[in-house]
Amino acid sequence: MTIYIAVKYVDNYRGTEFPPSPLKLIQAIIASSQDQYMEVLSALETQTPIIYTSEVSAQYDYARFVINNDERLEHCNTGTRKEDIVRQFNAETAVHVVYEYEIGAEVVPRLSEAVERIHTLGRAGDWVFASVSEKLPAGKFDVYRVADDGKTLLRVPMQGSVASLFAHYVYRNVPVVYKTVAYAMNPPQRLPRALFELTEPVPAQQATQVVERIRRAAMSAKIKNADGHDLTAPRLAIYPLPTLDFRDHMIRRIVVSSTDATLVKAAIGKLAGASLGEGHGYLMPTEHDAVFSGYTSASRRWKSVTPVLQSGYHNGDAKKRAKVYAKMFTHAGLPMPISVCEVKQRTDDFKVSAKHGHDKLPRVNLLVEFAEPVPGVVAIGSGRYSGLGIFANL
Repeated sequence: MTIYIAVKYVDNYRGTEFPPSPLKLIQAIIASSQDQYMEVLSALETQTPIIYTSEVSAQYDYARFVINNDERLEHCNTGTRKEDIVRQFNAETAVHVVYEYEIGAEVVPRLSEAVERIHTLGRAGDWVFASVSEKLPAGKFDVYRVADDGKTLLRVPMQGSVASLFAHYVYRNVPVVYKTVAYAMNPPQRLPRALFELTEPVPAQQATQVVERIRRAAMSAKIKNADGHDLTAPRLAIYPLPTLDFRDHMIRRIVVSSTDATLVKAAIGKLAGASLGEGHGYLMPTEHDAVFSGYTSASRRWKSVTPVLQSGYHNGDAKKRAKVYAKMFTHAGLPMPISVCEVKQRTDDFKVSAKHGHDKLPRVNLLVEFAEPVPGVVAIGSGRYSGLGIFANL
């Protein structure tokens, strides 16, 4: 179940990072209760939460000068400056920082006990009141989410972080285990997704065949609605991503996405290591890299890398063309671009299934521009669920 850890600062926040990192929250629980709530710490250390923060009403910087009391006449350390940032929240705001986690219902009572014992979050003087609720507290919040192009780097716990914190406290020379994650403030909302790579790359022209093999693997793994036949239910979208560097145009990476997060979780678990048939290799989970960023990072300008199958004909008429494109972008759940340009580029070498008459539809390559940045993957047209109509960001 989704729970929210709400934190209210008694005075100001002087921590060096903002918002306070998820690792800092784990440290705050340990500082207030030691190892009394190990099941809670174990549940939190493997998650990367969404963070909500109230608006900072005032912020000021100051420098402290530290002297060296060594009884010498010349104090060489007198000029050492230590920078401090003080962030002051609106006194009328009920909650200042909120962390969103997925926690089993059986752990929630113990989590509430542990969180209510937290007394500081940040530096030693950053006193807080903390509590757990099943609903996001009322208020106006900035939202920090994990994003490939995020500018806020925060320390996030991972498997082994809790054990390393206790070991570091006892032995001092043991390093703390954590990972650094990029967060973005108020990023465009993106769909849940899973990232994979192919052990046997294929040319971009075979995008539809790659999608079909992966879809068959998903059906064999009994992932709900993997075949996409039930149009009333959320479906699993499979996006093959051609590598664009050096005009390689080989498909090595795959994004699996859905409006239903449970389908994505099922794909992560059941498609990892899935065979795509004899001679076609396997589907392996992977980490985000520059190639994925070229398709998933938010951008205003996008260019198709696999042909778009037009959902209708316009015969060059400007009004008809605008209606055709408006229909295509609306069906894909995207805003209507402020500019759509057709690009002359070869499309006849791409495999297109004859199913539903797709092989008879007009094929075009497009360059589009939106009024606001749109997160990827961007895919439009009648073939967007078969590896066609996929765009890379510019």
